[in-house]
Amino acid sequence: MNVSCPRCGATVPAEDVNITRMVAKCRACQAVFSFDPPARPIQTEVPQRSALAPMMEVPLPAGIELHRDSPATPASGDYRTAPGGVGRLRIVRRWFTPQHIFMLLFAIVWNGFMVLWIGGAIASGGGVWPILFSSLHVAVGLWVAYTAIAGLFNRTVIEIDRGVLSVRHGPIPAAGNRDIAITDLRQLFTVQNVGNKGARSYELHAIVSNGPTVSIAKGLTDERQALFLERTIEDHLGIVDQRVPGEMPK
Repeated sequence: MNVSCPRCGATVPAEDVNITRMVAKCRACQAVFSFDPPARPIQTEVPQRSALAPMMEVPLPAGIELHRDSPATPASGDYRTAPGGVGRLRIVRRWFTPQHIFMLLFAIVWNGFMVLWIGGAIASGGGVWPILFSSLHVAVGLWVAYTAIAGLFNRTVIEIDRGVLSVRHGPIPAAGNRDIAITDLRQLFTVQNVGNKGARSYELHAIVSNGPTVSIAKGLTDERQALFLERTIEDHLGIVDQRVPGEMPK
């Protein structure tokens, strides 16, 4: 089988072809790209990428920072054995939306009222019953306060470096931190969720080879952010975009 670069048309030597990951690197133009295995029909991977690319093109959305580093020289082997050789990618997404300001004000009023109400009930001799009776209301107030504060200060950092895609949320603790080996990453796709009142949110998921689908980022209120994350990560790793059942149309 001969592998040709889709960018410049040069033939890629066998030593620059990763059969396991179906990825190759062109010495002429330094492009890293995916290709079809011999058993698949011709014109499935590269044409599909060309067809989907225009639909996925989005500019850098507000609330996202993008940082790229030049490929580092692997400690041993080359890019075929060290996926981190594609270079370091760092994406930072702010959680903040104007809604978080409203939620913070609501939490201050709500929790302040609960403190006064419980304090007054206890002072009047109500014992622990006011606390037990209002426990659900207190939990709601604390959850709204946590969500508001996390939205004001938190960022999600998605980083690709040394063969690992890492996801970290902070500085306020939040669920969803994870590490995924690039060699296990097969595809990314975006899902759209519609709430009871028509509110829309978006989630970025990853298909991995050694387990179930995992969440990369969720709670996105701007579909441009979700599509930008998907496109940027796939382009950086040379993953050919493919349709996934249930994903948001592009």
